[in-house]
Amino acid sequence: MNKLIKLILQFKECENCNQYSNDILFEEIYIELKYLIKSYICKVPIDNRDDFKQELLSCLYKVLQVFKIQNNVDNGIIKNIKVSKTDNINDIIKIYNNKYFKAFVNKYKQELQEVDFNNLNNIVLLMDEFNLFCNENQFIKYLIISFNNNVKSFNDQYRKEQPSKPISLNLMINDEIEYIDLIKDETKNFKIFDENLLSKKDKKFLSLFLENNKILKGVEVASKLGITQQAVSIRLKRIREKYYKIYNQIYDEVEI
Repeated sequence: MNKLIKLILQFKECENCNQYSNDILFEEIYIELKYLIKSYICKVPIDNRDDFKQELLSCLYKVLQVFKIQNNVDNGIIKNIKVSKTDNINDIIKIYNNKYFKAFVNKYKQELQEVDFNNLNNIVLLMDEFNLFCNENQFIKYLIISFNNNVKSFNDQYRKEQPSKPISLNLMINDEIEYIDLIKDETKNFKIFDENLLSKKDKKFLSLFLENNKILKGVEVASKLGITQQAVSIRLKRIREKYYKIYNQIYDEVEI
C-alpha cells in the first residue's frame, strides 16, 4: 500500500545519508511517477523535451525537499471505531463517513477485506495507511501544480525566443512528423501561377485585396464592396476552383 509516499519518506530520511542511497531512492520515485512526468514532457515542442525532462526532474527534487507529512486522521473517529469493536472494513466505512477514506478503501479494498479489525493494532495500522494515502495524494497535487508552472514558464520562454530564431523545416511536430512534411508537394499540381487564365472580372475582384502594397483581409474587402465576409469567401473559393480546373486541363501533361 502507498508505495510512492513510503519511498518519499525514505528519501527524506536519507537526505543526510550517503548520496548513493539517495540517488537510488530518487530513481525509484521517478519510476513510480514516470507516467506523470512523461505526460508533462509531451506538453513542450519535441526538440526541447530532453531539456525539459531535466527541468521536471529538478522540480521533482525540489518538491521532495519541501513537502511535509501532515496528519489527516480524525482521532475522535478512531476512538469510536475502537469502541465499536467492528471486525470488517465495511462497518468502519459507516463510522468513518469521509470521501477520502472511501477512496482509500476502494483502492485497497481487496487487502483490507482480509484484515480482522477486532485487533486494535490493525485499526492503528489502517489509520496510518489512510494518513499515508492522503499525503500521497497531497504530494501528487502539489507536484502537478509545480509541473504546470514549469510547462507555462518553459513554453512562454520558448515563444519569446522563436522570433529571433530562423525557422527550421526539420523541427519535429511529433515523433513522426517534421514541419516540412506539412508542406504540400506542389511540383505535380502547381508549377507557376498564370494570371492569363483569370477572367477580367476575376482579376478586378482579386485586385481589391491589394492596397498600398498591403494584402487586405477578406473582412476589409467585404467592407469595400458593402457585402458580407462570407460572400467574399464564397467568391474566392469559386475563383480558386475555376482556376485550378482550367490550369489542370492545360498543364497536366506539360513538362517544365
